[in-house]
Amino acid sequence: MNFTGKENKSLVSVILPAYNSENTILYTLQSVVDQSYCNWELIIINDGSVDNTVSVIKEFRDSLASEVKDKIHVCSIINSGPSYARNFGIEKASGEFIAFVDSDDVWDHKKLEIQIEYAYKFSDCGIISGGFDKIDFPQKEEYKILAFKDILKKNFFSTPTVLISKEKLGNHRFDVCQKYSEDYKLWLELSILYKNIYINRILARNALGKFNYGVSGLSSNLWQMEKGELSNYKMLYKSRKISLIKFLLYLTFSYLKYLRRLYIIKIKFNEK
Repeated sequence: MNFTGKENKSLVSVILPAYNSENTILYTLQSVVDQSYCNWELIIINDGSVDNTVSVIKEFRDSLASEVKDKIHVCSIINSGPSYARNFGIEKASGEFIAFVDSDDVWDHKKLEIQIEYAYKFSDCGIISGGFDKIDFPQKEEYKILAFKDILKKNFFSTPTVLISKEKLGNHRFDVCQKYSEDYKLWLELSILYKNIYINRILARNALGKFNYGVSGLSSNLWQMEKGELSNYKMLYKSRKISLIKFLLYLTFSYLKYLRRLYIIKIKFNEK
């Protein structure tokens, strides 16, 4: 893929929160440095780690050529959670575009290159995303345009796959008061304003092959995740973005998805 216009001049600010991630963050850092699209800056927010995360980052950064090393910025804050850390990174960002990655995830080598091309091809769209560990549509479909009504049914956007222009992100931020499904809340807010692009190929993976939910980390508490999603629908209803009928419909649909996840988890663990 060859860039001939202003695409190759667009700086992408990559936001990476890190908390006690000494065992995985090297995979993440390497996947950013190895991107085929080279015009990026990496803003790492050390979220109060108490392990060797900072030392691992420093050793990796020091091993790089100066022109790459200078693109990596490390900030340390008191432990405040991933939403605060991401918001902090957004405020520090200099790029025309914002991308997110977590400290236990890895990107496809061409992730940013592909997304920047789509961002300019569909300049009226907001979120540019894609598959995390798997794709969501039949392989024959190269991409899908997803509107607000589509995002209401399902959160198609895993945070490490999201790229959005800083202009379209505007003043929208992750809700630091909401611990679960806060990313989905932000995607819903943005989807009210813009249509979105889902590139039907895997753009990111979990570095350790962790199952998407119900195993470890925040995603282990399925009921808390469900309550977060339900609170998002409540927010949309209270702000009159959806009607009472749709509010009740999506509450029911969400709860059915929750029961399905419980069943899948039960099957997964019974197989072990």
